[in-house]
Amino acid sequence: FFHIDPVLGGDDAFDYLLHEAHARGVRIVLDGVFNHASRGIYQFNSILENQNHSPFKDWFIIHSFPVSAYNGKPNYDCWWGLGALPKFNTECPMVQEFLWDVGVHWIEKG
Repeated sequence: FFHIDPVLGGDDAFDYLLHEAHARGVRIVLDGVFNHASRGIYQFNSILENQNHSPFKDWFIIHSFPVSAYNGKPNYDCWWGLGALPKFNTECPMVQEFLWDVGVHWIEKG
């Protein structure tokens, strides 16, 4: 959420693009996804590893423990039913703060 995927050029490439665009009077608009994450995000992996003991257990809408992310139907809310895309629990204050910080990060970049 705070970095550009290296497959897409990484942070340095984005900074260069932003600088060059601004030098030409062009603005860059980013599209953020704030209702779900990938199964690879640290907070969700913490849940997979620590289950109900994870400090991030409230970050996602978990229906039961143990969380099953790879076998059978997911027992957590996910975007379009895709287990690889767990939905954030946007009612959770920690998630709200995280997503706010993401927005502030990219706005401050320019």
